[in-house]
Amino acid sequence: MKKIILITIIVTGLFFNACDHSDQSEVEVLTGKLALEGICKNYVFTIESGTFNADLVEKAWEHPDSGVIYTNAFTMKNVCDLPASIKEGNSFKFTINKDEKPSDCIVCKAYSPTPMKGLFISIKE
Repeated sequence: MKKIILITIIVTGLFFNACDHSDQSEVEVLTGKLALEGICKNYVFTIESGTFNADLVEKAWEHPDSGVIYTNAFTMKNVCDLPASIKEGNSFKFTINKDEKPSDCIVCKAYSPTPMKGLFISIKE
C-alpha cells in the first residue's frame, strides 16, 4: 500500500511539473522590414518595433557600397522561408526562432553585402 501511495505522489508531481509553464516566456512578435533585396537572397532586414535582445542585431550597419546606414539590421538565416509576397520596403510581423533550422533550398553563391549578424525568424501572416 505504501508503494502505491509513493508511486501516486511521484506521478502526480511529475504531472504538475510538466504542466508548469511559469518559466516559459511568451515569444515577442516584432515588426520588421525587408530593407534591401540583394542578389541571391542576400537580404538586409531591420527591426522596426518590439522588444528584443539588441545583441542579436547590428545596431547600425553601413552598407559598404552605398554608405546607407541601417538600424537594428540583420540577415535572415532561413531566407528560403521568406514569403514571395514580401518585397523590398515591406513591413511584416515576425518572431525570432530559438530553434535554428537551416533552410533546405538552393541559394546561389554570388556575394551581396549583408550584416554579420543573422537570425532564424518565423513570419506571421
